Amino acid sequence: MENGTLQHICVTGGLDATIRIWKLRSRRCVNLREFSSTIVCLDYNDDGSQVAAGMENGSVAILNSKSLSEFSGRSDRASPINCVKFSPSGRLLASGSDEGVIDVYDVFSQCDLIASLIGHAGAITGLDWSKDSKHLQSSDDNGVIRYWDAPAGLQIMDGLDK
Repeated sequence: MENGTLQHICVTGGLDATIRIWKLRSRRCVNLREFSSTIVCLDYNDDGSQVAAGMENGSVAILNSKSLSEFSGRSDRASPINCVKFSPSGRLLASGSDEGVIDVYDVFSQCDLIASLIGHAGAITGLDWSKDSKHLQSSDDNGVIRYWDAPAGLQIMDGLDK
């Protein structure tokens, strides 16, 4: 994180179903939160105030990055969430699942589901937003890349197929 307050902070999640905040200089865990499912992936928003977690049970949680208190949570999938990614504006959060579906949430309205992007045959392995937070690039475990107008829920073009 480029944010000065998070320069020496790290967040981890794992098989023990915990998210931990670490102070890197002292190598100490300064906060811990337990969940009911394995943590698969994490992402900070651009200002570092929130962290999103994708879980093995198909849930997504958005947490305060300092206290780990839950801001919002959703459980729209039955399979693991492999990746989560905040848009540069911080308004949208995309989550990609083993089902090959990408869910797009409006973080500013208590994580309302605004679109489910369907078009991949394999599990979602990567997500990346355009700088203006309007377009999303996704990849799957078959090597397929797709491009989306995420807020509208529309695929705008195919990328490279493996």
